[in-house]
Amino acid sequence: MNIFFKLLKISLCSAFMMICNQFPAAAASANEKPCYACHPSKLTKKVPHPPVAEKDCKACHKSEGGNHQLQKGLYGVKKQGASICYDCHDAEMAKGKSVHAPVSDNDCVSCHDPHGGSRARFLKGNYPAASEAAFSEDGYSLCLSCHEPKAFTDDETGSATGFRDGKTNLHALHVKGAALTCKACHNVHAAPQQKLLSNASKNKNGVEILLNMTFSASGGSCKMTCHSPATYNR
Repeated sequence: MNIFFKLLKISLCSAFMMICNQFPAAAASANEKPCYACHPSKLTKKVPHPPVAEKDCKACHKSEGGNHQLQKGLYGVKKQGASICYDCHDAEMAKGKSVHAPVSDNDCVSCHDPHGGSRARFLKGNYPAASEAAFSEDGYSLCLSCHEPKAFTDDETGSATGFRDGKTNLHALHVKGAALTCKACHNVHAAPQQKLLSNASKNKNGVEILLNMTFSASGGSCKMTCHSPATYNR
């Protein structure tokens, strides 16, 4: 009988070790389960974050201390905010003359799902991938979750955007009229000019478009490869 129990113990230990090898994020003690035993949905993302695709939860999460099933809240992220992102991603993306508010707030997860999602770059909403695309509110659902839709939908406005000539909404003129997307002029993380404006971008044909914007108290002027210098006054 003792031999039977010894063999059973060896078999159970071997089975557990096989599970740990299959799931690198398996917890440290024999009382704990692999992460995916309770969180299988993390593996089903259409576009998974690489650590998730590699089943390497420990890349971002703590792996020591206690029984996760009994002590909820264990195995949180190793660092708070964007600091953990910069362990892998280049922190230079957050530097510039102007920085997007979620980036300056170290709040990457306001736009990105850290485990993955159904969209490219794990974005939580729709955002056009190209520099040119027909406008629709659904197509910009990520941007419009923070920004006022009227700044892009209303052809005329006196308050929805500062980028207007009199009441002519220049955002709407570019986004709806010319079918230019945000990235035609803006960098989503940080940029060398004010208002997240890039120095250059590429059109749908891969041609580089140069951009130089200056601002005044009542408006500004824009000089781009795609059109002659233009001035606007609110």
